Amino acid sequence: PHPVGFGTHWGRTWFGLDHPLPIASPGRSRIALSEEVDDNFLFTKKQSYPPLSSYIPAASTPALLRYRSPEEKKDDDDDDVMRLQEMFDRQTLAAAFSPTPTKPMPPDSTQKIAQIVESEKRRMQQEHLEIERGLKSLIEELDRQAAQVRKEEAEADALRKQEEEAAALKQKQLEEQEILKKKQKEKELQDKEQKRQNDQKRKEEAAAAKTEYVAKAKKLVKQLVAVRESIEPFDQNKAVSKRRLGMKKIVRGKINTLSENAGKIRQVAEEVSHAITTARSEDEHIKQALERKEAGYTPDMARGKRYLVDLLASNAIQRIQAEGFNGPRGDGFPLANMLAMVSVENKELVPILAAHIYTVCPTAIPTLAAPKKDATEDEFMESLGMLKGKDGEFETFDRFLTRTENIVTFVANVMTSSPSSHVLLGGHEGAVKWLDRFLDLLPDPPAAPLPLLTAPVLHGFLTAAGHMLANNHSENFRKHVQKISELLPRLDDGPIGKPSSIRLEKLMDGGFEKFQSK
Repeated sequence: PHPVGFGTHWGRTWFGLDHPLPIASPGRSRIALSEEVDDNFLFTKKQSYPPLSSYIPAASTPALLRYRSPEEKKDDDDDDVMRLQEMFDRQTLAAAFSPTPTKPMPPDSTQKIAQIVESEKRRMQQEHLEIERGLKSLIEELDRQAAQVRKEEAEADALRKQEEEAAALKQKQLEEQEILKKKQKEKELQDKEQKRQNDQKRKEEAAAAKTEYVAKAKKLVKQLVAVRESIEPFDQNKAVSKRRLGMKKIVRGKINTLSENAGKIRQVAEEVSHAITTARSEDEHIKQALERKEAGYTPDMARGKRYLVDLLASNAIQRIQAEGFNGPRGDGFPLANMLAMVSVENKELVPILAAHIYTVCPTAIPTLAAPKKDATEDEFMESLGMLKGKDGEFETFDRFLTRTENIVTFVANVMTSSPSSHVLLGGHEGAVKWLDRFLDLLPDPPAAPLPLLTAPVLHGFLTAAGHMLANNHSENFRKHVQKISELLPRLDDGPIGKPSSIRLEKLMDGGFEKFQSK
């Protein structure tokens, strides 16, 4: 039988949408068209049949919808549905215009077919909606993923940028640190160099300060030469001979009356001070007369005060260098005390007396001789401060040592004299500085023997100034005593230096307390 239900006679062929009745005759084809029928049942048959046109007169249009030629099979469901719709439309038109009477289809077959088609449309629409929703969801997911990727890429870029910036910043900091380290190193080098220069400068200044007083002393000696040249015309001018005679009487006569009596010392000091004041007043009167251009006056006549001060200083130096003068015994103290009192009101005496002392005794500055290596014997003796007699011969070493000790003792007497405010030869403070300076001049241990002048100079100075230093400058003097005690073994104990060394050792035997209670 034909798969669409065609029999040998149209009247015997059954076609229905429901299950076939049990009384249906055998051999008839029964196909129930229901919703459970497979949509593709028309396309599952593999057997070929005669062309559909040979059955048209006996087949209804719905029956034709169940047949499909093998050549028309397609894979796409949408095309099958459309073809069925087209065939349905054509058969409907053919039936309407066909003159051949046909048997009408069951009443609800067309509705069922339309429902199937509509169901397929709804299914397809639903699939399209689901596909659209799926596609939309997919697009949204892809957009979300793309956004997430872009976000991650942006975050990665930002992180990479931060890392790059951090690396650049770190590199910059490293470079800045290197630059800073370089600058610090340069600054350290500069500071080190500056410190070295400052230290060198301080050392030079300290060395200069240590020897500055020597330069000043030598300058005073040179100035004294100029002063004595300036007063030479006054010394030779007969017009002022009476003034000169009066000055000499004061200097030589009054000084000869000095004694250890404090009242006598004060009296002589007052008389000498009055003489200097008178000479200053007379010089001023002569200067005014010269300004008025009065006759009988010359400029050299106005140098009386300068002459008197120089006369006083030179006379004092002559006395302390005399053969019978004994400084350590105290011969120079009254003279030193009187001069200290005079210097308080007459400052002119300060540089003049110092210059006279330094001229005849460089050791009193203090300083030690530093003769040249190729110096002759005469040059060596001159560097020591040895003097020549009237016969042109240098004094003996014994005489030189005694004279030096007497002058140094006199210097110490002046420094320690009253009043304590005086500044002649540096005053009381000058005594501390003088001892510091002299000890600094001595070679450091273990150099031995020490210079020949060491023992007589220290003995004379400590004899005159030791008591004052022990009581007024005890802290510094205690150090001095310790240092002097340590250098005693290095003293020159030769035939010339031995006597002075013995006297110094005896003086130091009692230590600091001996000087303090003396």
